[in-house]
Amino acid sequence: MDSIKKYGSGFILILMILAAMVYEVLVVKPYMVIRAFSPSDYVEDLWLSLDQHLNKILRGDRDETLSSRIGKHIHYGAPEPKWFSRYFAYPLFWLLHWFDFDHCFKAIDWTEGWGKQMISRPQRVFPSFTRG
Repeated sequence: MDSIKKYGSGFILILMILAAMVYEVLVVKPYMVIRAFSPSDYVEDLWLSLDQHLNKILRGDRDETLSSRIGKHIHYGAPEPKWFSRYFAYPLFWLLHWFDFDHCFKAIDWTEGWGKQMISRPQRVFPSFTRG
């Protein structure tokens, strides 16, 4: 009975050491390699690519972010389908506006999407805060 307790605790210790080694090899090392060979703003680049992919899925320009597209639609009256305005543009505009004031206006990229061929920029339209 005493030998089972003595060897059992050693066995548990060996299992814990092996689990730590597996965790190190499968989780810690790949993360360190990714961070070492990627730019320091890896997460920001990943978020930007996901944002651009979502915009493309929603039938937008492939290199434009969703915030830029929404900003052009709301602040400058860029033409968008009704379903996009109702279900994506206005809810995301107010959500982002709540977290970062004027986020969609600051995110507008005139080199992509609607208005990239325009010589002069249109007049900014301020969205109303009342329902109409």
